[in-house]
Amino acid sequence: MLAQKPAYLHYRVQDGLPGNLVYCGIQDDKKLLWFGTDKGLACFDGTHFRTFGIKDGLPDPDVFNLMNDSRGRLWISNFKK
Repeated sequence: MLAQKPAYLHYRVQDGLPGNLVYCGIQDDKKLLWFGTDKGLACFDGTHFRTFGIKDGLPDPDVFNLMNDSRGRLWISNFKK
């Protein structure tokens, strides 16, 4: 008898992720998923990625850590600043 295979999705740069190397991920109060990568920050709404980089105000594209605070703000740790 065959068992059911687990269902999962694999997202890549071709799907809108800024980089293939994902350092961290977090879900905010609005249920959006945020990913820190080697090429910038990505926000995923369940369908589309919105990316943020140096042109959008990041001091460095390497995002190593993400944290939410009690006020719903997203804190970002970069490599340089």
